[in-house]
Amino acid sequence: MKAYCDRDKPEKAEEILKKFKKYKIHHIDEVMYNMIIDAFARRRKMIDALRLFEEMKENGLTPNVTTYNTLINAFMKVGDLKNANEIFNKK
Repeated sequence: MKAYCDRDKPEKAEEILKKFKKYKIHHIDEVMYNMIIDAFARRRKMIDALRLFEEMKENGLTPNVTTYNTLINAFMKVGDLKNANEIFNKK
């Protein structure tokens, strides 16, 4: 997953995450979600980043400071102060 994220291919990393969940191959944790959220955010795909943020919470994982900082920084970079502020206030 990290290799795909590092190579700017978050969609492929997300496919692996889905397989991990489906086949219970590996314990899914915040680090995995943060890695993919960051990869989507770097590509300015904020809808996908937010979708994974919500999925993370739905799966019982707690977003951490890395998750929030990634989303806030990404929203600031795209000039979306409203969503950056909303994420900040969710902390």
